[in-house]
Amino acid sequence: MGGPEVIIVAVIWGIPALFVWLMVRRPSDRSVAAFARTYEVPLTSHNVTQLRRYIQWIRRWRVGGAAATTLLAVLTSAVTARGGFGWFPLVAGYSIGSLLGEVTRPAERTTNAAIARLRPRRIRDYVKPGFLVAVAVVFAASLVPAVFLLVTNPQRPWVDTVETPGLRPQDWFVIALTAVSFATAIASWFGGRIVAQAPAPADSPDRQAVRHAIRSATLMSIVGGAAMMIGIVGTKLGDAARQLNDLADGSGIVSWILRSCTVVCLLATTFGGLLTLTSIPRVAPFLGPLPPVPFPEPRPGP
Repeated sequence: MGGPEVIIVAVIWGIPALFVWLMVRRPSDRSVAAFARTYEVPLTSHNVTQLRRYIQWIRRWRVGGAAATTLLAVLTSAVTARGGFGWFPLVAGYSIGSLLGEVTRPAERTTNAAIARLRPRRIRDYVKPGFLVAVAVVFAASLVPAVFLLVTNPQRPWVDTVETPGLRPQDWFVIALTAVSFATAIASWFGGRIVAQAPAPADSPDRQAVRHAIRSATLMSIVGGAAMMIGIVGTKLGDAARQLNDLADGSGIVSWILRSCTVVCLLATTFGGLLTLTSIPRVAPFLGPLPPVPFPEPRPGP
């Protein structure tokens, strides 16, 4: 077996093994402390177990969702002999897993059965409004190249021709990608509302702080995933529209608008990825010392 074959086998077996390891791995004290520092949660002996259980629960759902959609995309590519999915299935599965993990999370035990909710909570109570505006901007930017592709003749856009009424074959591809953007935005909005408006039992302040941080992390992953997925779709549409306009030697204003929309979608893909990573904080030594963890996870003996 040569070098390339060894690499292929290692990848085929290594990626599933990585997914399994991430799903079964217990969160370390440093992971708990990193989460607490990111979301400014004061760790106490009463809420550290609650936070540790959440990290392990939500990680399994997120990794499982990402693995399921990635596997589905690979099988679809193998059957249809078509690729081009990119990071979309991985991000979609991660966001879906975040939502399902929050919705199916077992109810927490509390000594008070009252509901601590005087008014309906909104998504912007957990996520900065600027992040929501950014998703709206990238969604609008993804529609511009879609409209351009639908109203332009892809063969000879600079020549007036008499076209057969009805949609062209390439139009269905543009419509499908645009529908994906619409579906992503709608699903993310309704999913976010479900998480934000879920009832919250009255509890001690430290446990309420953990619950608020948990929902913030879930909504951050949903919003970040939406920005990333819409950005991926918008980038594909923007590249196609820009190339078509350059081929047609179109006007400079149209070219500038299309390039600007493509750049916005590309930046949104990066922004969404960074925002999603915020929902799974990792240990960063340069940010300073981590907060102490009360009652740390006992280590197995030798």
